[in-house]
Amino acid sequence: MVTIRSSKKTSWKRAVAGVMMAAALVAAPALSASAVSSSSSSKLPNTGAVIQANVWLCNTWTTSCGFQTSAKALKSGSAYKVYKIRNTADFNAWGIGTVTVGGVTVAGTSGTARNLVWTNYNTWISDHSGSASATWSIVALGLCSGAYAEVSGVRASSSACVGV
Repeated sequence: MVTIRSSKKTSWKRAVAGVMMAAALVAAPALSASAVSSSSSSKLPNTGAVIQANVWLCNTWTTSCGFQTSAKALKSGSAYKVYKIRNTADFNAWGIGTVTVGGVTVAGTSGTARNLVWTNYNTWISDHSGSASATWSIVALGLCSGAYAEVSGVRASSSACVGV
């Protein structure tokens, strides 16, 4: 709470400036937090590479929310080509109603889920992105990104999750 005390020494300009500064400090965290994200990685044994799961989900939504998930194979921070790489986007919704992506229901009443799966071959990345639409009665939305890679008979997986 901001209290402004008026005195003859304090000008009205200083009072207004103080209120504006306080409002900016209160609003700044809310404005800068437009999304939540997470990342996790696991080693691809005997390759020097890792499989990385990434997830990004908006955290300011009413009926729709942007999202991105990816699976990446990396070696020393650069793309590492694998035989097979798969990304799974797992949505979870809490409340009464549904969440849809591209007209497909991916989550329903109180925690039920459905996966979006994309597999690529002979490359380093597999990903999803888009917008999830929710009915008015969904109170929370969760999203996990699953990453799986296979190269020279070696397999590894990783996952990362967020919720709003």
